[in-house]
Amino acid sequence: MPPEDLSREIERLWTRLGSASAEAAPPPNAPSAAGAELAWETVAMLKTQQRRREAALADAVAAKEESLKLWRTRAEALQAEADGLRARADGSDELVYAQLLDAQQRLEAAARALEHEREERRLVQAALEESRTRITAEVERAREAEARWAKRETQNLIDLKDVQSSAERRQREAAQADQAVGALKGSLAEAKNALEKTLAELLLERHERARIEEERERALKKTDEVERHFNELQKLWEEERAQWRELWDRERSTWEAQRQELAQWEETLRREREAWHGELQEKEKSHLTFTDSLTGKIRETTAAAEQVANRMRQIESREERDRAVSAQAGVEAGRAASMRARRMRGAAMALAGALLIAAAIPAWRWGAEWRFEPEATAPVAALNPTALAFDGTLLWVADWGGRISALDPADPRRPVREIAVPSGGLFRPVALAFGDGRMWTLDSARARLLRSQAARPEVVASATGSPGPAPTALAFDGASLWSYDAANRSLYRHASDEATYQSFPMKDDVVPNALAWVDGRLWMHDTKSRRIMVYALEDGRFALKEHHPAPDAAVLGFAVLPGAAGRRVWALVGPSADRAQPALLRLRLHRRIPFAIF
Repeated sequence: MPPEDLSREIERLWTRLGSASAEAAPPPNAPSAAGAELAWETVAMLKTQQRRREAALADAVAAKEESLKLWRTRAEALQAEADGLRARADGSDELVYAQLLDAQQRLEAAARALEHEREERRLVQAALEESRTRITAEVERAREAEARWAKRETQNLIDLKDVQSSAERRQREAAQADQAVGALKGSLAEAKNALEKTLAELLLERHERARIEEERERALKKTDEVERHFNELQKLWEEERAQWRELWDRERSTWEAQRQELAQWEETLRREREAWHGELQEKEKSHLTFTDSLTGKIRETTAAAEQVANRMRQIESREERDRAVSAQAGVEAGRAASMRARRMRGAAMALAGALLIAAAIPAWRWGAEWRFEPEATAPVAALNPTALAFDGTLLWVADWGGRISALDPADPRRPVREIAVPSGGLFRPVALAFGDGRMWTLDSARARLLRSQAARPEVVASATGSPGPAPTALAFDGASLWSYDAANRSLYRHASDEATYQSFPMKDDVVPNALAWVDGRLWMHDTKSRRIMVYALEDGRFALKEHHPAPDAAVLGFAVLPGAAGRRVWALVGPSADRAQPALLRLRLHRRIPFAIF
């Protein structure tokens, strides 16, 4: 800060302090009162020193001006003497020469005096520059002190929040301030630095306070804006959370209703299964009774036919004897008797043939019915299995949770391999199929077909939407992939890209959950009738050829294994009254009567 500005600032502070000097001084225990008293005394002392310095500088300048005037007067007198000597030069050369030497000496003395004056002036200017430098340094130190005071004031403002602790700190600071005041009063040499620091701290404190107030205002505005923005975000979040809660409640209620419907459906299925078992047993009993009665009737019919034949032979022999005894009865009477006997024989033979045919058809059907002979049972580790497929080497079981496990047919109790198909979202596999080195998975969650290589089933090669909204089963016939949709009640034959397909509506009321192509015919497990339906594709439509009872009431999927020693069928069954968990059944398929071929 320049000396003129410093002087003006000191004058202004002196005026303010002088106007406030008449007021009562604060208690010495308060830090602010001690600082103010110290500031007043320091300002008064520095004001006196400044005035003395200014008076000394004014005296030096005045002495310099007087010295200049004196030397200027001496120079003019010497010039006048030189002119007089020049006028008297005609009188004596030696005198003139002596006077000239004297004048030259005087001029040299005057020049030295001027040089000395200039040196003094340079010294004064150097002193002024040094004072200015010192004042500037003191101003910088004062600014630093002001910054420290600002930090201390900030700390004091923070400390004021706790009344009890702040009171103790104030007392300690007051004691330290009193000690500092005593030290400052005892050392006059440090008073100048203390005053300059105090002034600088006061100025910096004022600027810092202004800056802090501006920053505080900006911070408060920013805080208000952030708070408003936060409140808006909180309102949006509350609205969104309410929407999500409403959606969740709606979905949960839907899930609960579906779960209750599923429980009721399972209870109905259980009851129907029990009723069906009872009905099946009654039918088997009735079939056995009917077969036994039919066999007895056949035997009785055969015996009756023999009796009729014997009776006819007896009648014929009697007629011959009668004809021999009474040949005169006439030809007409003999012919009539012969015709009557032939008619009775033909009627007996027709009756016996009809009885044999009526008994043969139900016997043939009963003998051609499938029988599943259990060979092995293995529990399934899946919590909720949904499908079964055979790739030629391993059995694959899909779980509703999204896991697919490979089992060894020799020992299916432990999974050989487990995979999780990366579906990119909710994944519910309900059917599997293998063929031509590929694996197809039917995802009911998003109604789509997933295709992957059989060697790497965990890598999905393509995903195609299913033709209908409710796909339930898959099968591969050696050339094409087939799927069934329960909503459309149609079978679909897919091309190699799965997106192109041909529809085959089903006229029968069936709800299949498993399909398999066996020797050119489609085997279908109908969950509604709990039977294995066998269809043949004829003239672009499926014709029902035969149907047989399923091996279990809770069939979830089946796989037919080829073999020359007889058909082997693996059936995936769910929990029932006889089983606590899902299981795999290995069954040997045959007919009731061996001569009834497949």
